[in-house]
Amino acid sequence: MPYNPGIQDRSGEYLAQGIGQLGEGIQRGLQSYAQNKQMASLALGRFEGALQANPDILKFLNPEEPSPNAPSDVVKAYMRLQKDGTVGVRDASMLSTFADTYTKAKEDKQQQEFRQMQMQQMAQQQAYQKQQQDADDQMNARMQQYHRIGKELGGENSDMAAQSYGPEVVARVKKFLDSSAAQVTADGTRLTPQMRVALEQGDAT
Repeated sequence: MPYNPGIQDRSGEYLAQGIGQLGEGIQRGLQSYAQNKQMASLALGRFEGALQANPDILKFLNPEEPSPNAPSDVVKAYMRLQKDGTVGVRDASMLSTFADTYTKAKEDKQQQEFRQMQMQQMAQQQAYQKQQQDADDQMNARMQQYHRIGKELGGENSDMAAQSYGPEVVARVKKFLDSSAAQVTADGTRLTPQMRVALEQGDAT
C-alpha cells in the first residue's frame, strides 16, 4: 500500500482477527464433533446393552422381514451400523430409543402377565377355601343331623323313627354316636376335617 500520512494501515490487524476467528470456528467444530461422537458412543452402548438383555429385538430390525413395530428409519440405521461398524449421533439415538422403548414395553407386558397370574392364583385359592368351607359346613351339618336322629331313635317313638330312616341310616347314626367325634360335637362344637380324621384315628387304635 502506498504511503499516505492520513490513512493508517490496519490490514495486519484485520488479518490477525480473521485468523483468530477461523481458529475459534475450528475449535468449536472440533468440540462439537467430539461431543457428537461421545453422544453416539453412549447411545450405541445403550443399544448394545439392550440387545444383550433382549436379543429378540433383532427380529424387528431384519430388512428382509420388515416389522410394523420398527420404523423404516430405525431399520436403515441398523443396516448402516452393520455395514460401517458405527453410525452418527442421529442413527445411534434412533437405535437406542427404539431398544429402550421395546425393553420398556416388554417389561410392562411381563409385569401385567405376572399380575394376572397372581390374580388367577388368588381366585383359585379363594375358590379352594370356599370349597373347603362348604365341605366343613356340610360335614358339621351332617353330624348335627345324626345327633338329632339319635335322639329320635332313643325316644318314645324309636321304632317308628328307625323304620322311617331305614337300616342303613340307623347303622351310620349308631356308628357315629359311638365315636369320639360325637362326644366332641354333642354341644354344637364344630370340627374341621382334620380334627375328625384325628378323632377317627384315635378311635381305631
